[in-house]
Amino acid sequence: MEFLTGVQAEHGLPVSARAMDLTQLVVSEPVTNARKYAPGPA
Repeated sequence: MEFLTGVQAEHGLPVSARAMDLTQLVVSEPVTNARKYAPGPA
């Protein structure tokens, strides 16, 4: 979300709350699955 906040601040591009939420979900799901199912350090 920090990336999208930076885009919004630096470039003046609007980023909706929905886009922020969906981005967080899309990133968190694979990370959660990797931590849960991957052997060894992730």
